[in-house]
Amino acid sequence: MLSRVRKVAWFAGYIPVSISRQDSADITLLGASLHYWGVASGVAQALFVDFNGTLSDDESVLYEVYAEMASARGLQLSHEQYVEECAGRSDLEIFDGLFASGESIEVLLVERIARYARAAGAGSTIPVAARQAMKHAAERVPIAVVTSAFRVEVEPVLAGAGLSPYVSALVCADDVALLKPAPECYLRACDLLGVAPEDSVAIEDSEAGVAAAKGAGLRCAAVTTTMPASRLGAADVLLERFDVEGLDRLLDHRAYAN
Repeated sequence: MLSRVRKVAWFAGYIPVSISRQDSADITLLGASLHYWGVASGVAQALFVDFNGTLSDDESVLYEVYAEMASARGLQLSHEQYVEECAGRSDLEIFDGLFASGESIEVLLVERIARYARAAGAGSTIPVAARQAMKHAAERVPIAVVTSAFRVEVEPVLAGAGLSPYVSALVCADDVALLKPAPECYLRACDLLGVAPEDSVAIEDSEAGVAAAKGAGLRCAAVTTTMPASRLGAADVLLERFDVEGLDRLLDHRAYAN
């Protein structure tokens, strides 16, 4: 049963968190009750997009990279284990959890980045729909890509997909002292674009990413392409896909009923 104060499923395929598909059949659009996400104009001033798993559909690539690294050391990493223990976490956390070989973090990181670059460096991991959405959004607001990945692996993918001209700022692991779920990366992105957190929207795909965006004071949508909706309950809105239609609604801040 929905609560007396109903959240609104504002268009097909985009589900406010706490509302199941079964519930959504009972929801009516409350018109004047729709409110905006704390922005006086009702329009977002900036868009912040996570990289791995959100803009770049590369979680399968990352899984293969870590699985190959594990196999080379006589270990096994299942896809289920990767999603549960690795997705959305920093390299340091993943290496600490997977490998007890005594190898230095620097050696492991160089290997991981090299493997990733060979698989994704040409930009093929960014789907056409995501490219179109980014180009469309850039006509409306400045875009920052905010990621716990390193600049050396992100920039070639953006360039290969033809998206570099549409990204106004890039905040990577190189740029901050604390990675997601710490909010530092999003606060830095706000500074670079000259916008207030409450006037901005983030799109993430992991618990750590959502926590970082929310901790910085942004509204956050989460795509359910990496983790199930049950793990993304802290997000303001869940998205089944990352496309032009969805971004328009996010940038207009249409989400909930009062």
